[in-house]
Amino acid sequence: MKMTLPKTLLALSLFQPLAAFATETKNEPDLADLTKVSTALTLVVKDDSSGVFSMEVSGKYSADVSYMLHAEGEWNDKQEYSASRYQFYNVMNTGVSFAPKAGVSYDYFRIYEDNDYLDVDMHAIGFVSLIPISKSWKINLFPQVTYLDATFDFKQNGVRSTLGTMLAAYLSKYVGDNGSYFMLFPEYYKVSGEGVEYEKQNINLSWGSTITDDKKWWYILQYSHTEEELSLDGMSDGLVKNDIFKLKIRRFFF
Repeated sequence: MKMTLPKTLLALSLFQPLAAFATETKNEPDLADLTKVSTALTLVVKDDSSGVFSMEVSGKYSADVSYMLHAEGEWNDKQEYSASRYQFYNVMNTGVSFAPKAGVSYDYFRIYEDNDYLDVDMHAIGFVSLIPISKSWKINLFPQVTYLDATFDFKQNGVRSTLGTMLAAYLSKYVGDNGSYFMLFPEYYKVSGEGVEYEKQNINLSWGSTITDDKKWWYILQYSHTEEELSLDGMSDGLVKNDIFKLKIRRFFF
């Protein structure tokens, strides 16, 4: 049996794609902080002509607690609809100096990438926090841990249930005074169960800056190196490596 990996299999950064928020005083976007939210539309185009379109709607419960609703659809390199994702994200002030903000999310993610081989349904509960590293150097760290419950529907071999985790660390640095930023973030996924073993590692580099003076339009350039392996009942095609380039265009609504 040929173990062909869908290109988008669990390709999920639970917080980084949603990085958008309004500052406390100026209500301007700042994409280097993952623990604040905003309302925006995003178009992502990858170097293989696949991509994503998403939207976020945000609001506040109180001065210290905010929320965001996120929805997205993805198309593959054949220009076919291939995946969908929905997230409910809450952010709160903690009152703790070394970790002043934290976010908790629930995600539902479905992949239709290879309809003749495999569909994936995933539920995820994630936690992320803001840890200021250096105020003078404008560097922040965002550790993330996520619990995953994924169902693999192998069309020829039945439905298999798996459990696992995702671990990530986002290191961001502001560049200049207009909100431009650089971000480095490694990610690690692993799920297993009922004869399925899936493991993935990502190393990601991202650069973002504003396009317009009013800071409503932004671009983000991202490079990702991924290594992943999927096995079913002990059978695998081995480690699959990919290098992915993305261009993201974001439109904010204040």
